[in-house]
Amino acid sequence: MRDEPGLPEAVAAVAALHADAALPVGLVHGDWVPWNQARRRSTGELVVWDWEYADACAPLGLDEVHARYQVERLLNGCSDEQAFALAHRGLDPRQAALHAATVASRRARASILGADDDATVHELRAASAALGAAL
Repeated sequence: MRDEPGLPEAVAAVAALHADAALPVGLVHGDWVPWNQARRRSTGELVVWDWEYADACAPLGLDEVHARYQVERLLNGCSDEQAFALAHRGLDPRQAALHAATVASRRARASILGADDDATVHELRAASAALGAAL
């Protein structure tokens, strides 16, 4: 998947298009989804796990978009393409492009590490298409 058609060009286009855009950044969990969090019964305190995608200097708002995307895909049974469309509806194009680029990067990395299954390949292609649509 290193040679996914159009992905490097799309990422470069996003970077060039928004080179002067200021985005608020901060701590992002990276996989903020219902199955990575729970409330303590005794206190109601929120407990969150699976921090491997956390980033202390990422564009704020990515957690919310990615959560919508994952819930649509994995809980509501939407296709990858439908999930991107639903998660990106009403977003600033920069946020949609950043989210699609984030997913594409994760899937490309998984593919490079050997995950060449159909689901990985399909999600990478859907992310590439969503990135192109956000441009």
